[in-house]
Amino acid sequence: IVRKFATGAIDAHIQGYLREQLGNISSNATQLTPTKIDKISHKIILLHKTGVLNFIADKYYSGIKGNSMAKLIGSLFNADKIELDTIRKTLTYLDTNNKKNPENETSLKKVKQYLLDLDINLPDLDKID
Repeated sequence: IVRKFATGAIDAHIQGYLREQLGNISSNATQLTPTKIDKISHKIILLHKTGVLNFIADKYYSGIKGNSMAKLIGSLFNADKIELDTIRKTLTYLDTNNKKNPENETSLKKVKQYLLDLDINLPDLDKID
């Protein structure tokens, strides 16, 4: 009985010490918080401005426009059918002078802020305030 009590007391002491130390570690660690990007157009603009879309298009497709590229991006975004159509349309209007081009000043400001939150500064967006 004495041995069980002593072992139990030591275990409790060790557990308390470990909890305290782990608490100190987690409170001193940098808190990771994701940058939440809700709008599909902002996600696509971010991928476009960072060169990710062009990289994928050059490696696997004949350009960033098209159903196959939209399906790939939709899969990455876990998009439903309506969102997939939005992705396809958004890709279609990138780099055009069409009024439906998602890269308008408001969207570019938001994307610039998302990128800055991710410690990415693109010279291409420096002119956007």
